Amino acid sequence: MRFQGTMAVNGKGHLTIGGCDTVELAREYGTPLLVVDEAHLRARCRAFKEAFGEGAVLNAGKALLLKAI
Repeated sequence: MRFQGTMAVNGKGHLTIGGCDTVELAREYGTPLLVVDEAHLRARCRAFKEAFGEGAVLNAGKALLLKAI
């Protein structure tokens, strides 16, 4: 299976995102749980900025309505 960003499968066979074990995250915070791969998100934002120019890329509120994004 091919993953992008910081996603990987650890020795326990669990998906990890940003080095965090998603099974452990689900145990701690419950499900459903939204986990954002910050390194991947930032890389995609840089790629869009390079492709379309400064100020041309905006995030749609309905896509991920978080103030930090």
